[in-house]
Amino acid sequence: MTAGSGEEPRGPRTKRAIWIAIGFLSLLGVIQSLLAKPPVHRPILFDERRFKLYATNLADRGFFGDEAGKWPATVELRSIGYQAQLPPGYVFFLASFRKLFGSYRLVPFVQALLAGATVGLASAIALRLFGPIAAITAGMLVLATGVLATYSRLYLSETLATFTLTAAMFVLVAGFARRSLVLIAAAGVAFGFAALVRPQSLLLPIPIALWIVLAWGSRRSGAVAALILVGSFAFALMPWTVRNYSRLHTFVPVSTMTWANLFLVNNPHATGLFRIPEGFIGADEVRRIRSLDELGQESAWRKFVVDYWKAEPADAAKGWLRNGRVYLTVDDTVMRLYYGYGARQPPRLDHRILLILAGAGTTLAAAASIFKRSSWPPVIVVLYSMGFFCFFLPEGRYRVPMLPLMAVLAAAIPASVWAFARRGRHDETVPT
Repeated sequence: MTAGSGEEPRGPRTKRAIWIAIGFLSLLGVIQSLLAKPPVHRPILFDERRFKLYATNLADRGFFGDEAGKWPATVELRSIGYQAQLPPGYVFFLASFRKLFGSYRLVPFVQALLAGATVGLASAIALRLFGPIAAITAGMLVLATGVLATYSRLYLSETLATFTLTAAMFVLVAGFARRSLVLIAAAGVAFGFAALVRPQSLLLPIPIALWIVLAWGSRRSGAVAALILVGSFAFALMPWTVRNYSRLHTFVPVSTMTWANLFLVNNPHATGLFRIPEGFIGADEVRRIRSLDELGQESAWRKFVVDYWKAEPADAAKGWLRNGRVYLTVDDTVMRLYYGYGARQPPRLDHRILLILAGAGTTLAAAASIFKRSSWPPVIVVLYSMGFFCFFLPEGRYRVPMLPLMAVLAAAIPASVWAFARRGRHDETVPT
C-alpha cells in the first residue's frame, strides 16, 4: 500500500508497470535535456564564468577562490581575492570534469542524466505520498515546464542543486515510511550535500526535524530521529566548515555570501530586483568595503542591514512582503531567454503556475483525506523557500530547486479527484 494514497495494495505486475512508467519518464527527461538548445547563440552568463573560473583554479592550480587584480575582482571593485565566497558543491562538480577530461564539455551530458534522474525521483516521491496517478502526473509536470532541460545546458548550479534536494527528500520520505534511522541519517547527509551546492537550504533541516518529532508517532523516538537527521547534516558540512575555519579563523558553515546578499534587498532603496550595490551606496563606498578581508566585508554589509532594520522596521517588514511577492511572481529570465530546441520554442508550463497548482493540490488532498503526516515534507520545503526569499534576493531562477516538489504537490490534484470519485461510487453501493 502506498503511504498516504489510501489505495488498495497492488499486484506485482501493476507495481512493475508503474516503475517502468517512471523509468520511461526519467528517460524522457534525459532526452529532453540532450535536445534542449537555446534558440539563438547566447553569451556565457556571469555566474557561469565565475563557476568555471573557480573550478579551473581548483583543478589546475590547487586553490579554491579567485585572485585580486583579476576578473571578477576588478569588476566588483575588489582589492582582495575571495577564499570562501562561493559554495563548494558545484565548483567541485565542475573541477572533477576539468581534472579528469581537461575540459567541461561533458558537463551538459551529465547534467542531462541528473535532470532525468530528478524527474524519476519526483515521480517516486509522488508515488509514495499520493499513489500511481500522482506519480505519473508529477513526472509529466516537471517535463512540461522544460526547466530542468534548459538549465542542464548551462554551467549553473541549479541542476545539481535540484537533484540533491530532490534526492534528499526521496530518502527522507522513504526513511519516514519505514521508520529507518539509517535512511534518516542518509537523508541528513543528502541535505548537507544540497546545502553545499546552494546554501539557501542551510536552515531547512530545522523545520524538517521538528516535523519528524511531531509525526514519528513516539515523541521520544521522533526526537532521536530528528537528532540523527541534524547530526548527519552537520557531519556532511563539517569538512568544509573546518576548511573555512582554518583559513578564515572563524565559523563559516558554507560561504561568506550571507550579508552581502541580504543587503541587496534589505536597504531603503531596494525593489526586490537585482541591482549592484553601487546603485545603492555608490562606487566609492563599495570599493572601500571590498578592500576589507572577507569577514570584514560581511561585517560591513551586516551593519548596513541591521541598522536599516532598526531604523526602519516597518519599511523593512514591507520589503519582506514585497520580496515574497516578487519571488512568487517574477519571471525566470533564464527560461525566457534560453528555453528552446534549436529554432523551436514549443509551449511550456510556466513554473509560476506550478506553484498555484501545488497549493490547489495540497488543499484538495487534505479535503480528500489522502494528505497524511508523511505528505508534509514537500510542503515544508516550499514554505521554507518562500519564507527564505522574503529576506534574500528573490530571483526567478531560485525557484528551480523546489520545482520537482511543487510538481509532487500539484500531482495530488488528479489523485484527489480519483479519491473523491471512488468515494462517490462506494457511497452509491452502500445500502440505505
